[in-house]
Amino acid sequence: MGLELNLTGKTAIVTGGCAGIGLAVAKALYGEGVNVVIAARNEEKLKKLHFWFYFWFLI
Repeated sequence: MGLELNLTGKTAIVTGGCAGIGLAVAKALYGEGVNVVIAARNEEKLKKLHFWFYFWFLI
């Protein structure tokens, strides 16, 4: 039995979203239709994530 949270269209801010648990949370929320804002200290990793989320959306 799945948990229905009805998060589509909501917005979430994920800190530490470039790696580890933060990244997993960001991906899971994005997969549920949440608008995700990722805060991180490493700009290069953040830019790479932008492409991942963009291409994942196209699939």
